[in-house]
This record gives sequence, C-alpha cells and structure tokens, in this order.
Amino acid sequence: RRCAAVHAFAVRSCMLHRLGTRPVTRLLLLSSLRGSSVRGSLRTAMAMPSPPVLRVTTTEESSSAAERLCEALGFATQVTREEIHSFYWWEGAVQSEPEVRVSFETSEPFESVLRAVEAAHSYDVPMILADTSDKGAAHWKGVIRPLDGGAKALAERLAASRLVACAQVAPDGSIAVKTVASARLAVARAAEEEGGGAVAWSPVTGNAAYLRWLEEECVAAPRFVVAADGHAAPSAQTAKDFLLSRPGGAYTTARTSGGGRSVFEWETHVERTAASVGSMLAAGGGGAAELQAALGTAAGLRPRLDAAVAAAVREYMREFGRRVGGAGELKLTLVVNWGEAAEAAKEGAGCAEAAPDGSLLGSVGCHVAPLPPLPDPPIRAEVRGAPRANAAAKDSSWVADRAPLEALMRSAEVGPINELLLATESGELLEGSQTNFYAIVDGAVHTAGEGILEGTVRRLLLEVCGREGTPVVLSPPRLADAGRWEGALISSTSRLLLPVDELYVPPDGKPSGEADRVAVFANGPGSLAARLQALVAAEVEAHSTEIGLPAALAT
Repeated sequence: RRCAAVHAFAVRSCMLHRLGTRPVTRLLLLSSLRGSSVRGSLRTAMAMPSPPVLRVTTTEESSSAAERLCEALGFATQVTREEIHSFYWWEGAVQSEPEVRVSFETSEPFESVLRAVEAAHSYDVPMILADTSDKGAAHWKGVIRPLDGGAKALAERLAASRLVACAQVAPDGSIAVKTVASARLAVARAAEEEGGGAVAWSPVTGNAAYLRWLEEECVAAPRFVVAADGHAAPSAQTAKDFLLSRPGGAYTTARTSGGGRSVFEWETHVERTAASVGSMLAAGGGGAAELQAALGTAAGLRPRLDAAVAAAVREYMREFGRRVGGAGELKLTLVVNWGEAAEAAKEGAGCAEAAPDGSLLGSVGCHVAPLPPLPDPPIRAEVRGAPRANAAAKDSSWVADRAPLEALMRSAEVGPINELLLATESGELLEGSQTNFYAIVDGAVHTAGEGILEGTVRRLLLEVCGREGTPVVLSPPRLADAGRWEGALISSTSRLLLPVDELYVPPDGKPSGEADRVAVFANGPGSLAARLQALVAAEVEAHSTEIGLPAALAT
C-alpha cells in the first residue's frame, strides 16, 4: 500500500512536470475547455510566489537500489548519483562501506519528499537531508577537501573522533561530514590538524529518525558549557564529570525559569552554598580569614556566583541558541573550591586569581546543561545506604561516594529506579541521595526536620502546605510504617516535587527485584500528592531571580 501511494504521488508529479515543459500546448488545451477563464486563472497563477526549491541528499546501499529509488521519485529534477565511501562508528570501532549518494532538486513540500523517499528506500533509517538557510540549525553538513590527497585516512580519523556521525568520501576526494552545531569548531580544528583544508559548512534539516541518530553518534561534541571565574566555553563534560573533576568543594544544583532568564530560589542557593563552604572550612581547621570572608559568607560569595552563572548561561545561549531541554529550561551546577583543589581547577580553566598576599581566594565554577524532562511513571525509589556524615554541607565528594550505590540502582530488575533513599539504623528515612523525601500519612506531610540538607523545593513545599492548610510533621518517616502511607514524594531542583509510585527495599549489595517492593501508591489527579505537585510547579516563576542576561539573549 505504501508503494502504491508513492507511485500515485510520482505519476501525478510527473504529469505536471511534463505539462510544464509545453506551456503553449497546455494553454491551448485548457483554453478549449474553459475559454476566457484561463486568463483569470493565469493571472492568479502568475501572482502566486514560486515554491522554494529544495536540494535533497540521501544514500543507498548499491547502484541498483539507487536506480530503483530514482525511478520512484518522478518529481525529482537535477538528479545526480555518485559512488562514495562512508566511514562511521559501530560496535566500538570505525566501519566503512561503499554507498551511492543520490542528490536531487524538488519544489515539493519536504514532508511529502520524506514520505516518498522513506517508502522507496532500502534502508530502515535512511539519511534524507535538505539544505536550509537556518543559521541557528542544530544539524550541519561540512565539506572538506584534504590538501594532501589522503581523503579516506582523514575520513576514518574524523569518524574515530566521534565528533561527526559519518564521513563520506566522494570520487573527487572531498569529504562530507554530518554533525551537530556545537561540534563545528572542533571538527574544523581536527580537520586542519589532520591535513584537511577549510570546512565549508551548510545547515541541514532531515528525517527525525536520522537526526536523532546523528545527535547520539556525536558523543564527543560539546553539549554543555563550563565557566570558571569568568571564563566560559563549550564542553563535552557532563555535570557529574564536572563535579568529579572538582572534589572537596561545596556545590549546589539550580534551575532556570522564564526560558533561561531567571534562577529559581537563587538567594537560597547562594546562602546554602556559602553555609556549606563555611561548614567545610570549619571542619577542616577553619581556613584563612580571607577565605571565610570571600567564600564562606553570602555577601562575599554572591558576586562570584552571579558572574559564573551569567557567563555560563550567556555562552550557552550564544553557542546553542534557544535549544534548551525538554522542560524548556537549563540545569545549573555550581561548585566552590579552595586550596589545592581550587588551584587545579584554575589551571584547568586557564585562569588564576589570588589575594594580595598570594593566598588563593578559591575558584567558582558553573556547568550548564539542558534541564532534562521529568521521568515517565512509574516513579520508583529504593531504600539503600546510610545518611551522609555532614548533611548540612553539600560536598562534591559525595558524587563519588554514592557511585557504588548508583551502580546497584542501575542494575534493578524491575525497571529504572529514580532515587536512593538513605535510612538510619533504626529505619528512619531522612532524605534521598539527591532529593528531600516526604511521606503522606493521614493527610499530613511527614519529612525530617534535622539531619538533612534542606533543599529549595522543600522550602517551597512547606510554604505551599502552610498556605493550603495541609499539616506538616517535621519528623522522619519510618520505613516500618510504609504500609500506612497514603503517598510518598521526592523533591529536587531539576524534578521539583515528584510523587513516588513504587517503594523497594532490596537486600544489601543486591539490585531491586519484584519481591523487594514494599509499597505502591495511587497518585491519580485527585490525590494529595498530585495536588501538591501542581501547586509547587505553579510557584516556580514567582520564586525566581533574574540573572542579568543581555536583552538579545534573554528574549
């Protein structure tokens, strides 16, 4: 049925094309049928703008497959076919194989072209790309002409770099690469270092499945931005790797609102980070007075944090445009280091800052990433691990400490586990590894009142509960009472308030299985958990602070 539809589409397009090549005959024929109405129709047609002409490119597995494809595309003009050699990454190594590149022009709508090509193509997920004029496009094609003639060797090295999804060598020695916008500078540098010439870039659009594959394959492409003491640059480093590279520092995770213009509960983040620094400095012997004043107080730390966030978000918007995450916002990870860790961080960022007497004033770094979308239900939490030794301080070393627990979490047999809940020896649930935790018992919200890091969303939830008349009990929920709970929730900057659907208690050192599920909660629209989730989400914008981006970036 799909082939028949494509055939009908092609026949219609071919007939119109043939009529178009004989304008006089066509007019005479229409005149004999419609008389003077032709003149009015002709004037209308002449007044209509011509549809844009697209240049479309695809590849086929063989000459015979390319010929069959071209036969099916009767609407295509200026068709060219050429044998190429494609290099791409597959199963841990660079692969290469011959293909046939097919290019053509058409004025048909691109969606119609996609349907026709996909129906006639031999590949399950073909490459179907069209040139576009969108300079803010996420996907790009680059053409490189090697200076020394070693096209295949250069194409193989580019594919191995994981900066490009594929590199295709044409008979004339040129290399066509497909990549994402953020990788263009790195690709150009790599090409130059490997003996290639300048890269001629052009933005492209294409079929969604291929573009998703392209993005997934460019694993070395910068997708994030890292700023350190005013220096910001694109980076392939994840937020977790960013924190692991800066151990022993105080960190916080924030989120933007208003499309990246503001930061949710920014003042609270500043105060909490300064308090973490002060607590960690005191635990380590107090530190110099200059360090305490510069990093351990909100007044001293605020300008440094403001500058780091503004520089990082500005660079992110400049580099990646408005392509923010599934929630339409950004996730900000900030870390403050001092001593040897700060010195190492500054060396890595290519900057140095010292007090007049030569003592380090520390380093403030910011990582920017798209805010991920909320996970799909069911939301699962498992009880595993003990509370942190110093819950009041958010230490970046905790990211490494919890890694073994997270490895077990990823091995769960029941499906994705969304959070680890930390329990005392007596079974009190204080908080999650990255969240605050709550249980709903007899219509009241129970949560630990001490021994935890009080998150910004927790603070907002307590305000909402007070306004709505929902009772709050500042006492940690007990695991032994889970059978009485009407619901459970976790809260964090990135997820806000999220109802938990299933609770598991696995054996030590074992992944969660079906037998370890101890509670299932009903979180439908009428539940208290769902109502609190909606109320907290509605308050985000009102609890945000603008970060002072230039108007051109903030709109």
